[in-house]
Amino acid sequence: MATARTRRSALVALVAAASLVTVMVASGGVVGGIRSTGRIIVSPFSWAINAIAHPVADVFAGAANYSDVVTQNRVLRAELGRARQDAAQQTALTNELAAITATLHLSFVGSINGVVAQVTSNSPTNFAAT
Repeated sequence: MATARTRRSALVALVAAASLVTVMVASGGVVGGIRSTGRIIVSPFSWAINAIAHPVADVFAGAANYSDVVTQNRVLRAELGRARQDAAQQTALTNELAAITATLHLSFVGSINGVVAQVTSNSPTNFAAT
């Protein structure tokens, strides 16, 4: 039979275990503690593996997507060529306008007033449309 002392020891052990379980659950539990400890231990190794694996993965990704990169570069070069051609044409037109204006001693066309009118008849000849 159990004595009073044994019962008291069992009751204290039971209360201590219940308190320990309550504190562990409230603070994240055993799993949370093991998880955080595991992260602390594994973190340097995962960093080193990532530092090695990312450049290698980039090499393989670049090799696998090489044709896409070549196609994209071709499209971008064509776009750049068109933009350069447009810029050169704009510069040439600006220079031509300046030369014509200086040669003919004309003021800028933008200062001439315009008149809006409605045309009511055809051209008197076959050579010009009204």
